[in-house]
Amino acid sequence: MTQETNALESLQTFYAKLEDFYNKNKNLVLGVSIGFIALVGILIYGKLKWLPEREASAQKAMYISQFYFEQDSFKIALNGGSPMAGALGFKKIIENYSFTDAANVSKYYAGICEIHLAKFDDAIKHLESYSPKDDVLRAETNSLLGDAYSEKGNTEKALNYYAKSTECTTNKMIAPIMCLKAGLAHEKFNKKEEALKFYNKVKNEYPFSEQAQQIDKYIYRVTASLTK
Repeated sequence: MTQETNALESLQTFYAKLEDFYNKNKNLVLGVSIGFIALVGILIYGKLKWLPEREASAQKAMYISQFYFEQDSFKIALNGGSPMAGALGFKKIIENYSFTDAANVSKYYAGICEIHLAKFDDAIKHLESYSPKDDVLRAETNSLLGDAYSEKGNTEKALNYYAKSTECTTNKMIAPIMCLKAGLAHEKFNKKEEALKFYNKVKNEYPFSEQAQQIDKYIYRVTASLTK
């Protein structure tokens, strides 16, 4: 009984202190409660109405930019300026529709456009901030970053990104492309032993790929140069 009595007294003391705190800070408690309820309401509104509406508008604008992208009209796709209604360009979509999937994907497209337009610093900024949704896109993004850094003359970072692209996916169509590209880049910059590893990866891990059908000539070329 003593333990139960002590527990009851402790509980009564706790509630007495809680009541006393509430009476002394009633306005504060009410203000915090109202603020919390308002915050929950804003979050629900944002998730159920505001964000879906922004996403729909952003997707519509991105569709138009993708049209120009597919026509190799990279400047219009990137910056807009077309007479077509809603042709904002990927850069404006990124700026105007933050927190949407369309803005995220637009970073990927913007990076490719900027590589084609020789705006390599901008391409790097967009590609490094892009969040790929799957391993194939992650591989392709790393490979594109390798291209951008290579064009800037930053060989070390370029080769690092090309190498990372080979580790992102085992997709039988994309992975051998990444490996061959990484091998060619390493060979170009006289990293022949590393190049040979990528060529052998194509031969051994993706023997039925299109790239594997021609890989022996690259292996032979690098092997011959290493034995000289």
